Amino acid sequence: MNLYNNYRENEDEPKVLGVIYALPRNVLNRILNKKKSIFVKYMPFEPTKKSKIKLHEGIKLYLYETKANKEILGEAIVDKILFYNFQEIISRCDDQLMLTNKELKDYCRNRYEKKAMLFMLKNIQKYNQPIKIDTNITMGGLYVTEDNITKLNLQVVS
Repeated sequence: MNLYNNYRENEDEPKVLGVIYALPRNVLNRILNKKKSIFVKYMPFEPTKKSKIKLHEGIKLYLYETKANKEILGEAIVDKILFYNFQEIISRCDDQLMLTNKELKDYCRNRYEKKAMLFMLKNIQKYNQPIKIDTNITMGGLYVTEDNITKLNLQVVS
């Protein structure tokens, strides 16, 4: 069973085409300007073989700036999804990680054994013109689906 397939409860549920996660400007700059290609996110649950994960390889990750501007500044394709604990992240991903070691330790908040979701990114693109969106994006993120992609003024994965 592939954990990263495009899972849907039923065929009426919209297909997930991407995800928007809110990030601070300094982290966005590392991804968009320094091409740091490993995105890390602690999820509210740890995945198992029975998990029904809606995110899958090949979707777009939209890079949304929190705070002042509330704009999507760029995008990347999720090439691979992995689940690593803190030590695995440090030992395997250090040079391409979007966070510094100190930021990762602060973000981890003593969840050293819990597995975080990692997106290995490719085709990282900074938009010439940021996309302003009216939807509130929480730290939990927002799925981009067939139903809301037009409203969000985003592009479909080609």
